[in-house]
Amino acid sequence: MQKETSERLKHYRRISGMSQEALAEASGISIRTIQRIEKGLSTGSAYTISTLAKTLNIDTVDLLPAELQVTGAGIPEAPLATNSYDLQPLKLLNLGALSIVVLPLSNILVPAMIFRKHRHNEAVNTYGRRILSFQVLWTLATLVLM
Repeated sequence: MQKETSERLKHYRRISGMSQEALAEASGISIRTIQRIEKGLSTGSAYTISTLAKTLNIDTVDLLPAELQVTGAGIPEAPLATNSYDLQPLKLLNLGALSIVVLPLSNILVPAMIFRKHRHNEAVNTYGRRILSFQVLWTLATLVLM
């Protein structure tokens, strides 16, 4: 991953006609940091990558490795990537986990009722199962640890 980021940074820096020194001066990032990223010794922090991208007039994503660009850093793109789904039930499922404050084990029951009511929604059907599974595992783990 470091190698890919380093190659991308070198590529865009050279396209813009900047030396490492010029990029360091324009971005406010130390030349040593830029050298370490370009050598593949460091990936750089989010701030560093963002600042370098702005200085090079490119999108921050252009400096990220391909696997992070495609998957959104591990977040599935479909079906939530489209705005054609009503995501309100998913928000309620997540919020329903807080109901444990009022009634023990309701962090499973309330989201389960919301899931059952909205399971015809494809996003709820796909991601609601994950949320419920997490709630069940979290509750069991908490009970075991207590």
